[in-house]
Amino acid sequence: MSQEEFSETKKINVFNFLRQNGIATLEKIPYEIRVKLIYSRPCSLFSPKPLGGSMQRKLNVEFFSNDAAKGNHDLSQKQVQFLEMTARHVFELLKKAWAEQKMILAELKVEFGFDTKTQEILLYDISWHIYPKPTERK
Repeated sequence: MSQEEFSETKKINVFNFLRQNGIATLEKIPYEIRVKLIYSRPCSLFSPKPLGGSMQRKLNVEFFSNDAAKGNHDLSQKQVQFLEMTARHVFELLKKAWAEQKMILAELKVEFGFDTKTQEILLYDISWHIYPKPTERK
């Protein structure tokens, strides 16, 4: 078991313990959603600036199964659409905020959870990759 798997398992066990003792928590949905900017031409691993191309405005949204999250969560089409719409919205909000700091948001990973009492879907965790905005040539 890797360190990451061990940490995630430990976290799940702590959350289960807290739920069993009456503490409201989120139960992780076994999917993560990644939202990425798509480039029309290859770009460097170290810079999001396309090499001789321009950035498409379209976002690529991908769903990945997360084996660390246990439980039976068959999502309805409406729930999947909600997750995608929310992930896109979070990406756009953070993209704008990072742009004000002269940074480019290249990728966002969003994870959701069910509120254990209301079954409402809520944001569980996010992580991102950002890069400095290339300087403009005059």
